[in-house]
Amino acid sequence: MTSQSAERIGGWLLAPLAWLLVALLSASLSLLFFANALMSTQTYALLRAMSTGHLALWLASLLFAVAMWYYTLWLTIAFFKRRSLVPKHY
Repeated sequence: MTSQSAERIGGWLLAPLAWLLVALLSASLSLLFFANALMSTQTYALLRAMSTGHLALWLASLLFAVAMWYYTLWLTIAFFKRRSLVPKHY
């Protein structure tokens, strides 16, 4: 048996890791707000009453929040797996 331990994330890499985790928490919170709004029966009435421009902005905001959550999750996983693509995204 060999006692080789994997390299751990430490030193200055803790700062980007903290940023990634806070960004993931923030994106998750924004998705939670959208989910909470979509579960309300009042929201559907308000969405129907909106003009097309406002509805398009609301949907764009929802799609952007989903995209940011997915991207941040992917980047966090890639950071932990030490993929070579991670530095190009900073």
